[in-house]
Amino acid sequence: MDNITPKNDSNEKKELEENSEKIEQNFENKEENKTEEQTVNKTEEKKNDPFDNLSNKQPSNQDNIKQNIESKKAPTKTKKKSNTWVWAIGIGCGGLVVCFVVFFMFVMFLASAGTKNKSSNKTVFNNPNYNFVMGEQSSKNRILEIPVVGAIMDDQSDNVKKNLSLRIKENLKIASEDHSIRAIIFTIDSPGGGITPTDIIWNDIKKFKAKRKIPVITYCENITASGGYYIASSTDYIMATETSLVGSIGVISQFMEMEKLFDKLGIKWNVITSNKSNGNKSFKDMGSFTRKMTPEEKAFFQSLVQEMWNKFVDVVAEGRKGKLTRDQVANLADGRIYTGKTALKLGLIDGVGYKEDAFNKAKEMANLDSAQLVNYKPKLDYFKDLFESKNESPIPSVKTLIEGQTPQFMYMWTAGGSYSEN
Repeated sequence: MDNITPKNDSNEKKELEENSEKIEQNFENKEENKTEEQTVNKTEEKKNDPFDNLSNKQPSNQDNIKQNIESKKAPTKTKKKSNTWVWAIGIGCGGLVVCFVVFFMFVMFLASAGTKNKSSNKTVFNNPNYNFVMGEQSSKNRILEIPVVGAIMDDQSDNVKKNLSLRIKENLKIASEDHSIRAIIFTIDSPGGGITPTDIIWNDIKKFKAKRKIPVITYCENITASGGYYIASSTDYIMATETSLVGSIGVISQFMEMEKLFDKLGIKWNVITSNKSNGNKSFKDMGSFTRKMTPEEKAFFQSLVQEMWNKFVDVVAEGRKGKLTRDQVANLADGRIYTGKTALKLGLIDGVGYKEDAFNKAKEMANLDSAQLVNYKPKLDYFKDLFESKNESPIPSVKTLIEGQTPQFMYMWTAGGSYSEN
């Protein structure tokens, strides 16, 4: 009996331990199921309204509440990210637009510059560089019209649109390189201008004629006077309408005198100049508008004018060789202006007609059956036109005032001042 009792006790202990383990396991399973049910219920409540009954929630649910709040903040971060992409796309598109504009301007520059013909090494200018005026537009033969309009002055601008001398030089350069140009017509409507600018244009035409043996003629529109006629005399043929005004061969220089006005205003103009080698007063300030001109100064200026007049007569006599002698030109060179009809009788021009007649005469002289009259369209200079002021100030600059005091000798038909023998 003693041996059996311990054995039974050990069995009971084992059974008790197994039962307790089962009870604990069942309790843990119930707790887990309970926790899962609470989690499911809370999840459903959050779906309906995540912020309802926050005060009733247990501290163990604070992490879930924080997650819900952070999830509400998440869209804001997404917006910032999307704004960054918008800016990036905008900058990219702006860059593409700038590149396109630069590329377009580059293409326009190339188009205006012309193309090179490698076989002949001559520049071949495409049709867009010319404006059609009259004639057979389909013809490959071109007659280039070069307008000479307005006063011929020494314009310091390097803008072809403003500087007449540069514009004519550029046209002649084009005609020397483009061999589809078979003749040139200078259409002149000018009262003349400065002596040196006029002489430069005359010389450019002479050099062109020596380089290219094509007819160069002049069509006189309204006025072809003084320096305008000086230029015309370098061409092979001069045509004008009957009512055109032609001639005025001569030189003029004007000097303003304001001494009496300054005296009335109480203005004193002090001038200090170097003297002659013998100590007498020099000619340094001759032509000043602040005082009366001396007889010596007037005689000196007259000698300069006569020298320039002789140059004018020589140029016209050379251009009208075989039609007028130098003496005949000198007799006509008294400053008078003539109508086209009278100028033809005097031998100053070769024919009377209109622009169509001048065009037909150019075709005849170039032995052409068909041709088109064109004028050259200057190349565009975008940057220069952009930064150059188009509206000049009405207030004269110091430079303008100084230049206005400087005596100028002109091949120009213009109204003069009072004339005195003294």
